[in-house]
Amino acid sequence: MKLLIIGLLLSTSVWAKFPLINFQGLSGDYANKKGIAYADSGKYFIPPSVRISHNEIEVRFNKVQKNLVIRDGSTAVELGFDFSFLNVFRAINFSGVDITSDQKKYRMFMDTLNIYVDPNEYRIRDLDIITDVSQISDIDDDIDILDGFMINGDINIKDLSFGKISQQELMDRMIAENPEKEQEIRKLFSFVKFSKIPLVARNLKMTVRKEKFNGSVKLDSWINLNLYLGGTVKHLPKEKKLVIDMQRAKLGYFSIRRWILRSIRNINAENITISGTKIIIDLEKTVLTSRD
Repeated sequence: MKLLIIGLLLSTSVWAKFPLINFQGLSGDYANKKGIAYADSGKYFIPPSVRISHNEIEVRFNKVQKNLVIRDGSTAVELGFDFSFLNVFRAINFSGVDITSDQKKYRMFMDTLNIYVDPNEYRIRDLDIITDVSQISDIDDDIDILDGFMINGDINIKDLSFGKISQQELMDRMIAENPEKEQEIRKLFSFVKFSKIPLVARNLKMTVRKEKFNGSVKLDSWINLNLYLGGTVKHLPKEKKLVIDMQRAKLGYFSIRRWILRSIRNINAENITISGTKIIIDLEKTVLTSRD
């Protein structure tokens, strides 16, 4: 097999603009700092002039070695790549992924994404992430995808399942956060007949504009109310941190911000800390417990 190695010539620190990529039909797994995926086809451009196209490819990515190997039946390409963004996860699997990217636009669509955090599994269906800075004039030419998303990004999700939660705990937390609305909250939960209730979010729409985010999602199967979110998000590249300030989280007209922050803290992820209303993600640390 012919081996074409362009070893460690690319990383997020030197990838000046969005990478030129087109992957179709990608599926795979990531666990224990390593991953493997398969795709129907893949095309990408390596500056200054190398253009590569594959069919029926295998992709292996290794966080520790910071490399990405793309291989088909006759060619293998090794690229240096910083997978710090994957530290938010420890084990995931995904299917039906299409990725297209040029110098100012990036889009990833995913049929399914499963995230494992012991003892829970979170299921996402029809995830669409878009970064578009093509119409933004006051930005540096060397902006990367993550910083571009902070300026002008969108996330859309059709379904997001969090598993089951304790209805008593949720009711108590909502009353503690909204004591003046206790009667309305108890009435809302009076229709729940089970101690554990499914938490399913549908039709999530999230926008980020100049580091300010707003979003809404419908929580159904038991409550049928919209959850509204708002705040700011900042990427601190020197500290390798992502800081999300959750300034608003309302279920209908009930505040549940403290409950959301508490739930995130209870995950006990090594790289996620809560400080007041801020969620701080350390992109250098490993976080979530993998599957057996």
